[in-house]
Amino acid sequence: MMKQLTAYHQTILRIHSSFDEHCRFLIFGFSFAVTFQACTYIYSIVEMRESKYVIQLSFALVLLYAFSIYGQKIVDAGELVNQSIYECNWTEKPLWYKKHLLIMLIRSSQSIEFHCFELVSVKNTFFMKVLQTTYTYFNFLKDTNK
Repeated sequence: MMKQLTAYHQTILRIHSSFDEHCRFLIFGFSFAVTFQACTYIYSIVEMRESKYVIQLSFALVLLYAFSIYGQKIVDAGELVNQSIYECNWTEKPLWYKKHLLIMLIRSSQSIEFHCFELVSVKNTFFMKVLQTTYTYFNFLKDTNK
């Protein structure tokens, strides 16, 4: 049963890395689109006095927040697996059992995150980084308009 658990754990990590590799462009595109939308909405609200864009801005920020919370849940689940493996009762177990636990513990030591070309990872900090980038773009747009 321990061999099956180890194989299952490795399969999950392999699927995650494959999914992470295939979703990089989607994550990049989503973060760029939300950043651009939020920047133009903020510019329209502040500079053009168009209050009708507040709802669109709110919706874009809610989507961004939901996306970053989902990424944080994945990170938290990976840390929980790592902590559970470490805290299990392994001292009186046979050597083969300890070897399987060691394999899983080493593989779980790497954080399970979705990355966007190693620039940013999707978790709680993702939300703040996109907002900071939006503010930077907004200031650039405001300064070029003057």
